[in-house]
Amino acid sequence: MSRKWKRTLSFLLFIFLCVAAIGGYTTNPLVKNAKAEKKHIDGDWFDDEIPDDETITDIYFPADYIGYQYPVLPGTSSWPYGNHQDMVDVCQIPKEIVENMSTLELLESVLIYPLLGDVDAYDDRTYGFERIKNSFYGLEELLKRSDFTDSLLYWLIAHREYFLSQPGTGNAFFDYYYNNSKMNFMRLALMEEAGLVVDGVYESALSTLNSILSNEETDLENTRDYTLVSFQSYYADQVESTTSVTTPRYGPMSANILSAWEVWLCSDNVLRPFHFSDLTADAKSSMATYFYTQYGLYPDSGRPATVKYNCHSYAWYSTAATNTYWIDTFNTLNYTEVSIQSVNVGGIAVFCESYAGNITPQTVRKHSAIVLGKIYHPVQTGIVIDLSLRSKWGRGGLYTHQFANCPYYYYDSTNYVSDRLYYN
Repeated sequence: MSRKWKRTLSFLLFIFLCVAAIGGYTTNPLVKNAKAEKKHIDGDWFDDEIPDDETITDIYFPADYIGYQYPVLPGTSSWPYGNHQDMVDVCQIPKEIVENMSTLELLESVLIYPLLGDVDAYDDRTYGFERIKNSFYGLEELLKRSDFTDSLLYWLIAHREYFLSQPGTGNAFFDYYYNNSKMNFMRLALMEEAGLVVDGVYESALSTLNSILSNEETDLENTRDYTLVSFQSYYADQVESTTSVTTPRYGPMSANILSAWEVWLCSDNVLRPFHFSDLTADAKSSMATYFYTQYGLYPDSGRPATVKYNCHSYAWYSTAATNTYWIDTFNTLNYTEVSIQSVNVGGIAVFCESYAGNITPQTVRKHSAIVLGKIYHPVQTGIVIDLSLRSKWGRGGLYTHQFANCPYYYYDSTNYVSDRLYYN
């Protein structure tokens, strides 16, 4: 047996003894019967019962939950739809509370952090985690803890039966809430900082997790019969080929054709990675429900989550649904930089990673969106105060939104601002 597995199994034995000693604790976030309105989404995305405030709170905070009690939750009447920074603010855990929480309490708090799924809205998931960490004290502190990895595995041991169970309600909204902590667990476990991914190989993390779920060292390549039960996490792109394309104004850009890797729980209780040409229907549904729950938006008709194109490709290359190019760096050749007052409908707004409003040639351009319309000041005639935009959100879908109602809008205490550049 390898040194890695001796160390892992010794740790697991220790944890099992701890669980036995304290009697363990399990999570069973059952969905209670409650009156709920019917919600109809344009494009027939779903027609589900929406939980009321009390039901959402009960699902988020089951009886044995030991983490932070977020005072405002997505889907409730108090959630600040329309402004991403306000969402971040109402979910912030005060530093003095964070620093005094045990690592397990902190982990549970992060596992249900309402905005952790924003990581899929960024072209680069590593950057996405960094942006969330910089705005959320809970994740920042958790990643500093020396026992972060041990706590992850402890949580999975204590919640093994819950992790393997399936809600089966057939209701996208209820199933999202039920599965939220599971999917966030997978997001954290597949981070490099979790210490389970060895030398950039995600299968090393899955092997460790499967040793708990299957109560044995599991061979991911075994030939046992199994079926795919549930989507757990998107975790990586694969570049199939690279080519060169041009903007409509003949600016050359490098473009990739991508495919996707997903983690699925299989019928034999084994987590396996699967390679697909694009995101599966379950992955698309998961992302759509997340962004609807957090932002009140569903993808534009016929434009769900995909790895086939990203925001820069949509804004600078082609708005066609058949676009298959992912562009990391766009070209502004033959475009004119203008102010928000002068940008035309059909122009492009670019969200920048700026500090104190200081945009330089080196400032990272994180997101591109097409201008659909201008929103004017209600009193000062002719003054543009906002724009209606359409943009692709990372691997998520194509959304019509305003400045603040998207994952790229920040204005936080570190003086980070999501400034914008405009082009005609």
